[in-house]
Parts: sequence; C-alpha cells; structure tokens
Amino acid sequence: MKDSRGGTNMSQARQLPAEFMIDEDGVIVDLFRAEKMIDHMPFERVEAFIPEGKRCRCNKKDCIVPRCRENYNQIRKESEAMLFIGDGD
Repeated sequence: MKDSRGGTNMSQARQLPAEFMIDEDGVIVDLFRAEKMIDHMPFERVEAFIPEGKRCRCNKKDCIVPRCRENYNQIRKESEAMLFIGDGD
C-alpha cells in the first residue's frame, strides 16, 4: 500500500477490518474484529440486530437471508408434493 508520499505504509497493510452495529442513539452495541481479511460478521449476528418485525420475510430463492431461502425450498417441496400425477388412464 502506498501512502500519500508514494511510499509503502506497512502498518496499513497489517490492519484487519472490523464491523460495528450502531443503534439509533449512536451507541456501538456489537463489534466484530476480523482475524483474516476475508472475515465478516456472521449474518445471524446482523439479523439479530434487526427488530423482529422489520426482518426480511420475502421467501425468495435468491434472498440474502438464509431463512428466506430455506422457506422458499420448503414451500416449493410442499407445492410439488401437492401436485396430482395421474395414473396413466
């Protein structure tokens, strides 16, 4: 990484990301410190921060919320099970 003078700033290269959950009063209520550059706060922690009545319930197959994708698959399986397949007469 280069600093503003064109040199390499090794301290920046060693920094790891952090993610914060900040409430409506500006208070940090959750902090996630990554151990690797690719680490991110688990989605379950993000969703737990969202009030129950405001959480996604779209049940679409491409939703980022795991529960919606699981519900989509369950609904699809139940729908397929209800299909009538004739006996060939």
